[in-house]
Amino acid sequence: MPERQRRSFTEDYKRQAVELAVSSGRSIGSVAKELGLRDSVLRRGMDKLRQEPAAAAWRATTQATPMSADQASEIARLRQGFYNRTRLHSALGYIAPIEMELKAA
Repeated sequence: MPERQRRSFTEDYKRQAVELAVSSGRSIGSVAKELGLRDSVLRRGMDKLRQEPAAAAWRATTQATPMSADQASEIARLRQGFYNRTRLHSALGYIAPIEMELKAA
C-alpha cells in the first residue's frame, strides 16, 4: 500500500477555517468537508481558539500584556476560591464541588 503524504496547512488557513465554522453556525463536520479538512484539524483549531485569551495565538501581531505576579496570584486565588468551588459539574450530578465535599464528609 503506498504511503500517504501528510498535508500541512498554514496557521492563517486554519484560523480562517475556524472563523468560517464559528461565523457560519454550521457543524464542524460540514465546514471541514467543504474545505477538504479532517474534522480533527478543525476541532483542534477551535479548541486552541477557545483556550487562548482573545485568540492571541492566532494573531502573530497581537502581543499580550504581561501580567504582574500580584495579578496572576489574585486570578489564581479567585479561580480556586470561588469559580472552581461553585460552578456546577456534570460529572458530579450538576452540583458544586463544595457541596459534593460536604455530602461525602
